[in-house]
Amino acid sequence: IWRATLSAPLPVWRGSRPEAVRAQADLDVAVAELGARKRTLGARIRRAAEAVESTARRARIYGTEVIPTLEKNLTLVEKAFELGEIDITQVLVARERFLRSQQSALNAYEEYHRALGTLESAVGTELESASQHAAEGGMR
Repeated sequence: IWRATLSAPLPVWRGSRPEAVRAQADLDVAVAELGARKRTLGARIRRAAEAVESTARRARIYGTEVIPTLEKNLTLVEKAFELGEIDITQVLVARERFLRSQQSALNAYEEYHRALGTLESAVGTELESASQHAAEGGMR
C-alpha cells in the first residue's frame, strides 16, 4: 500500500476591509490638515512678530525722539513769545503741532498693543517679557 499526501496552500480571502481603508484615509487627511495648519500658524506668527517689531520701533521713535524734540521747541516758542519776539499765532501753531504729534504717538502705541495682542493670540500665551521690554523702551 502506498500512501501519498498532496498539500497545497489555499488562499484565504479576507475580502476588502472597508473600515481599515476608511480609517487610513481619515488618518491621511488628518495628517495633511495638521501639516497645513502648522504652516499657516507659522506664517501667522511670523507676520504678527514682524508687526510687533515695526510698531514698537515706531512708538519708540515717538517716545524718545519726536515728542521730546517738539516739547523743547514748544518751550522755546513760548519763551520767545514771553520776550515779545514772536506773536501768539506762532505759539498756537507750535502747540497744535505738538498736540498732533502726541495724538500720532498715541496711535502708534495703540497699533503696537494691537499687534502684541495678535501675536499673543497666535502663540496662545501672554508675552509679559515683550510688554515689559516695550515699556522700558518708552511705550507706557
